[in-house]
Amino acid sequence: MNPSLVAELRKTCTPNTTGSRISNETVYLNSTSGNNNHSFQSSYFDHVLKNRDILRIDQQMITTMDGIRIAHEFANEFEDFKRYFVLGMARLGSLGVLTRKEGEIRNSCRRTNSGKVLK
Repeated sequence: MNPSLVAELRKTCTPNTTGSRISNETVYLNSTSGNNNHSFQSSYFDHVLKNRDILRIDQQMITTMDGIRIAHEFANEFEDFKRYFVLGMARLGSLGVLTRKEGEIRNSCRRTNSGKVLK
């Protein structure tokens, strides 16, 4: 993460002295959109490419040449991102999520809570 962003976040995200893990501070995923936090635009991927993104998964995106290429594509042609996002959501919707006693909320995405490692 960009060191200047870390410094900004440390000012905003002060340690919680009550011992609670809940914090009332707001940090926008895309600082370009400001307090219009419902706005998601191509400038988000500009931030990713400059290491000024908040989410670790997006920071990891640009650790490979393919990820860098995709981030550039989405920054330059945001309609591509929208198409891929819709396709991804449609695919997730068809997975058949297990609910109630059939499913579980995993402590780690890589294994079931009983310890079975997933590939």
